Amino acid sequence: MRTKSTAAFLTLLVLVPGLWAVAPQAVLHSLKGKVEVRTSADADWAPAAEGEILNISETLSTGFDSSVVVAMGKTTLQVKPLTRMTVDKLVQEGSVLKTSTFLRVGSVSASVKSAEGVKQDFQVQSPYSTASVRGTEFTFDGLRLKVTDGVVSFVPGRPQRDLQTSASTGGRTSSPPESDFAGAPDTPADPGKAVPVSAGNDAKIVVTFQGAPPQTVHSDDLSNLQQSSGLVQSLPSIPTTPPPPPARTTSSGGVFLTIQYGP
Repeated sequence: MRTKSTAAFLTLLVLVPGLWAVAPQAVLHSLKGKVEVRTSADADWAPAAEGEILNISETLSTGFDSSVVVAMGKTTLQVKPLTRMTVDKLVQEGSVLKTSTFLRVGSVSASVKSAEGVKQDFQVQSPYSTASVRGTEFTFDGLRLKVTDGVVSFVPGRPQRDLQTSASTGGRTSSPPESDFAGAPDTPADPGKAVPVSAGNDAKIVVTFQGAPPQTVHSDDLSNLQQSSGLVQSLPSIPTTPPPPPARTTSSGGVFLTIQYGP
């Protein structure tokens, strides 16, 4: 004989479609070469496996000539060689699937697709900029953006990380390590200076230091990946001459981040 609570629960299932729906997950597929996962900044790197779930705040790393596809529902993120990234948020709120990833170094190609009845709010953040979309395809390495389908909102500057709380932190949002922004100027992002980049266009962040000696973009993550892969590559130099007229410029303390069109 069914209890009243059981009957009430079954009624709830009928009245609330999707109650049995599985919570969104980031699943690793199509692993090639050296692909590793680290659960925290002080943990050891461990080899990733096909079908493994990448949990919130875990870091994914690829070596030389290595890659992996992160599937989040119908949306896929192809993680390219010499890349380190983290999924900061992956949660469905009502009819909107909110996804935020942080690209510390490297490059990704995203294909953002919406399921029936579910809208996408998807962004890739980096120490230099943020690329956000509702449904499109693009390639992004933190400084350079190439859009192949749809429109991407491109915002220069250091973003405010969009972090999801988890049971492991007791429901609290833990602060990301400052080393995630090592090598990037402390120039805050201004959403009001977003630039829409449409399909078929390239855009890039140009960093200019006014009244300062030439500087070089430095990333411990990139250096470590190159060393572990036996590579010796020079890091890109930051230009010190003023750029051409900007599309949008964000500045702080004599540092200017400018979005320009072109490869």
